[in-house]
Amino acid sequence: EDGRRVAALSAQAGCIVAAEWHANTLTDTTVSGIAFLRAVDHPAFQTYWQPRRRMRQPECLRDLEGALPWLCALHVFHWHPESGERLPLAEGAADWHAYLERAAVGAPRWALLEFVRGDSIQQLSQDAATLRAWLS
Repeated sequence: EDGRRVAALSAQAGCIVAAEWHANTLTDTTVSGIAFLRAVDHPAFQTYWQPRRRMRQPECLRDLEGALPWLCALHVFHWHPESGERLPLAEGAADWHAYLERAAVGAPRWALLEFVRGDSIQQLSQDAATLRAWLS
């Protein structure tokens, strides 16, 4: 109910509300995320998507597929799937090419950089250049 109320207020202001898609939230599994978004059932209530830790690409693609009807943006980063160590985005090219290709189907969507290695401005610049190259 709160999600619908907030979405309605956002729609009146010409905005959307976007949930995060990750652990320890109402979207911490594909099934719970879809159930939550269906329960809210408002076009101004959407979601971001990001790969989950400890999930390999095929499983992440299935997860992304579940989010697609509500997807407005991707949180783009690359980390070690087990340790969570942040890595240069370029090292995740194989995974991200697949995610970006799948997300490009349908509505226009945003790609937002997140979790930069070392919280470094230099790494942010490198990751931004990588993402721009992929998107072009």
